[in-house]
Amino acid sequence: MSKKAVFLDIDGTLSFDGAPPCAQDIAALREARAKGHIVLINTGRSYGFVPEHMLQADYLDGLLCGCGSHLILHGETVFRRELSRPFLREVAGFFLARNKRCLFEAEDALYIAGGDYKGVKWPLVTREDDFETVYRDVRVTKLTVLGEADAEAQALFAGRMEIVAQSSGAWYEVILPGCGKGRGLLRVCELLGIPQQDSIAIGDSENDLEMFAYAGEAVAMANASENALRACAWRTAACGEGGVAKAV
Repeated sequence: MSKKAVFLDIDGTLSFDGAPPCAQDIAALREARAKGHIVLINTGRSYGFVPEHMLQADYLDGLLCGCGSHLILHGETVFRRELSRPFLREVAGFFLARNKRCLFEAEDALYIAGGDYKGVKWPLVTREDDFETVYRDVRVTKLTVLGEADAEAQALFAGRMEIVAQSSGAWYEVILPGCGKGRGLLRVCELLGIPQQDSIAIGDSENDLEMFAYAGEAVAMANASENALRACAWRTAACGEGGVAKAV
């Protein structure tokens, strides 16, 4: 059997709201690794927003965070890109002036402009120069904006960032050019010497579409969005019901 690289989304795939995966999924991933396969998280979440129990999990070989912008393999960072300080100033000023919530997803935490998020008191961005003063050592790897990308936001990011919208319109991600879950998958396969056709992607939403397109095999969760379901040749059970285990 050839060595496979399994790429797992977190939210709606391996867990809901950062809860631990079900025991069935964990057992299957441990067994896959014991047979010599590679298992990685491939998430839109920045490293600072990955649940603590996944950071040291014995069923994972690595973490591909921030839609491909930050790669940790076997505990070592091997790829990283971050937003520049001048651009962070511009983005912070833009959303603060409009009183809209923007999540600056960093390697250590979320930094929020416009209020709290999910009831958690993350550090607040209150001035456009915060990432040059109080948060000057923070590495921001991507953005998440609540709401739809209106014309002004699209103009702000045009030519400089890529927008990944969700079909619900409730939020969208903003990622650096050259990143993305699919391009991250390719980077991992090249680093590990695993043929692209031996990669397996398991996910449930719009930011998984690129990962599905690049993977040798694409698997959608039963609870996946309609776009995700259409993009995959395979479908498994729902998140929390052993869907990842069945796919593996």
